[in-house]
Amino acid sequence: MKEYLIRPDLRTLRLLSDETRFKMVSLLAEKEMTNSEISRELGVSKATVSHHLRLLEDNGVIEVARVEDTGKIPKKYYRLKKEVIQLVDGKENSIKIKDELLVEFLDALKDIPVRGDMNNEVNVTFLRLLKTAFFSAGIEADPLLYNEGYQIGYEVFYKSIEGEDLKDILTGLSKVWEEFKLGNVEIVSLGNPSIVRVTNCYECAKMPDIGKTFCALDEGIIAGTLDRITGKKYEVKEVKCWGTGYTFCEFEIKERPETH
Repeated sequence: MKEYLIRPDLRTLRLLSDETRFKMVSLLAEKEMTNSEISRELGVSKATVSHHLRLLEDNGVIEVARVEDTGKIPKKYYRLKKEVIQLVDGKENSIKIKDELLVEFLDALKDIPVRGDMNNEVNVTFLRLLKTAFFSAGIEADPLLYNEGYQIGYEVFYKSIEGEDLKDILTGLSKVWEEFKLGNVEIVSLGNPSIVRVTNCYECAKMPDIGKTFCALDEGIIAGTLDRITGKKYEVKEVKCWGTGYTFCEFEIKERPETH
């Protein structure tokens, strides 16, 4: 089976945030297709397909591969441009490309929700699209995403929190989460563990059930914030998620025992 990796820049990501264009690009990554073929495959009108094809072609994502003379209207076949797609051929090359993608992914985080415009829904779409691409490509990004989130919590989020005990910190964190439109937070229980539930999660709401949680970045943010304010060490683990078949996220928070 061939393995394809699409390496979009910011411009391409904006285009692929539209579901129809994303599906079209996925089809064209596999083979050359005409307007009519894409229309039949996706169940949308030829006029709609033409509109999206024009946008993709004008922005350098696709190109005309060949034109067939039918004696009437020429039949154009489109394909994804080589600059946009990479075919992974061989384990060593696959690992190299995936490592490069992971670096690009973490760099992209600097411009989306937790560091840039927290209310930018288009950027949230980028984050979900990139995550889905990583999961599909078999890239294990969770440890790095957790670490990235931890630094954000430790260096940035804690500044917006008042209070020193666990209840006050989680209450303050929930207010920040909702203010930045990252989701609606409920403190389900306090103890060891404490349970926090998030609905309308910016990271994973409406994402598919893949048997795996999506929100390692948020785990890190919560842990980093708690550690910075309390001076203790906390373990934060997402135990329920859209990615595991739920319609909300639930995080289990435990204080780590002190070691001497």
